[in-house]
Amino acid sequence: MQSALALAELQGLVCSADLRARVARVDSYYGLRYPAGGPTSLSTAELEDVDEAIFEVWDAFKAVNADCYYTTGIMWPIYGYLMEVEDRPDEPNPMLLTYFKFMTDANRSYERRRADIERGIKDRLVLWYLPTG
Repeated sequence: MQSALALAELQGLVCSADLRARVARVDSYYGLRYPAGGPTSLSTAELEDVDEAIFEVWDAFKAVNADCYYTTGIMWPIYGYLMEVEDRPDEPNPMLLTYFKFMTDANRSYERRRADIERGIKDRLVLWYLPTG
């Protein structure tokens, strides 16, 4: 992850000290991956830090292309589910529901951004898919 972060910084990503520390810690988990090494399990706090690092990096894409930010990458399960619910509120696709719940249930990083994410997605759904005239 540190190599990817360095490349992103060359392209203009401004990252926080928290993100830099999270990336260093996550990288350390894989330092001795083969044949063995790294943690055998992660605490809730460590998982939350990994989620926050991923969201912080993805947040940087919003300035590059907000449409892609809200509809692709880590947002596709949310976008896909909300689009499905708009189209078929009584019969959401079970697979989309599973991905949506996996991404959002008990995810503090998502919860901190939830209002913005869902508003951004719904605004695009209205703009792109609502009939005009």
